[in-house]
Amino acid sequence: MQLHVTPEIADQLLAPNLRNRPLSISKVKEYAGQMRNGDWKYNGESIKISSDGIILDGQHRLQAVIMSKSPIVSEIIYNLPSDSFDTIDVGKQRSGGDIFAINGVQYANRTAALVNPLYALMSWLFLCVSG
Repeated sequence: MQLHVTPEIADQLLAPNLRNRPLSISKVKEYAGQMRNGDWKYNGESIKISSDGIILDGQHRLQAVIMSKSPIVSEIIYNLPSDSFDTIDVGKQRSGGDIFAINGVQYANRTAALVNPLYALMSWLFLCVSG
């Protein structure tokens, strides 16, 4: 079911959320910034809720909606079996090489191997300069 998720709806969905992994505030802030700036993209990723009302997937997105005060469009899947939690978010993550290959970069894995340390260095330098 596709829904326009407002901060009020996000709050209602999170209310019974008694067991979940610890919240990553930095991830919530990242998502909230994207939502506030209009950079959040609908991609069909769903918010998954068990038959007993527990959020199985989506707590960070819902918290970001509340923090940003910006509604998003999302699929919401209700009444999933409670024991399905251990099957969510266990697929293969995309590597930097995968992203480069998808975008047609020749020697994608080698390019990613060169770019990753450079990106880490630039991020570190940015943190040193800005904070």
